[in-house]
Amino acid sequence: MPRLSKQLLYGIFFLVIFGAVIYGIYSIFVKSAPSCFDRRQNQGEEGVDCGRVCSSTCLPGNLQAIETQGAVRIFYPRTGRVTLLARLQNANLNFAVKAFDYKFTLFNSENKEIKSALGKSYIHAGEIKYLAAFVDLQDEHLATRAEITLTNVDWVTAGAAGKPMLVVQEHRTTLSPLGVETAGSVLNNDAVNLDTVKIMALLRGNAGQALGVSETEVGGLAPGESRSFTIFHPPMDELDLQKTEIFVSSQK
Repeated sequence: MPRLSKQLLYGIFFLVIFGAVIYGIYSIFVKSAPSCFDRRQNQGEEGVDCGRVCSSTCLPGNLQAIETQGAVRIFYPRTGRVTLLARLQNANLNFAVKAFDYKFTLFNSENKEIKSALGKSYIHAGEIKYLAAFVDLQDEHLATRAEITLTNVDWVTAGAAGKPMLVVQEHRTTLSPLGVETAGSVLNNDAVNLDTVKIMALLRGNAGQALGVSETEVGGLAPGESRSFTIFHPPMDELDLQKTEIFVSSQK
């Protein structure tokens, strides 16, 4: 074999050995172990850093963001108080949000922020949900516009956040010396205990227009248990007592 060929073979052989040693050192001492944050689909993940061993849910490319339907409504129930009402829609039938942060922001006629209200909530798959905030404001009529923003949206599959089976058995709205009272009962028709059930009363006028909203909570509702509730609202004009809508929500 010519001398040059032998030198080439020896060179290639030593390069292979050297590369194997370097790779071994890299694999043992440098290369990080597979994780849910390495931007790779490994360790049995359903997608890149999501699913199975990873806590985050794999989301499809056509996932629709939570949408605010219409403008945030502003009500003026009494002096020094405004009530805000947003209508949210989750159009995804296979995905729910088990938790998100929200912020209501109030603006004056010059479009300057004058007050905000923070909270946390959730929304089930395919659900339309109302969110309300009750804000103290020294001059309530300064508020002319409001908006809501959602952050830290934690998506899960619909099966991981099933909607509890709640039934409003009866309700009625009456006038009282305190203003408006909506009373009724709610039944937990599910097989699990519900820590908190939020009950909202949306009050409407003679023409069906929304006039105001108020809410209350029921805690520790056992399977098969029915609990009465009463929701209060300050006095208002043009109220149609028969058109009150009740919305109940909870998480398993």
